Amino acid sequence: MQECNPVQVAEYAVSRGLDDEAAFEWWVPYTLRKQDVFISAINSRYKATTHKYGIEVPRTITEVLRFD
Repeated sequence: MQECNPVQVAEYAVSRGLDDEAAFEWWVPYTLRKQDVFISAINSRYKATTHKYGIEVPRTITEVLRFD
């Protein structure tokens, strides 16, 4: 779970008070500090995709309707 959903697991560990345990202590602070970096990387990857296979990819419902 730590590898698949690190931010959610870290937030859960903090909310339950498990972040002082040895299993969580070494990676929870690092993960929570890097949370903004993870989110910005995902957002930039999403925004960067404007065309796929030479076809413009719509991002919103209004763009879908305009393309139709």
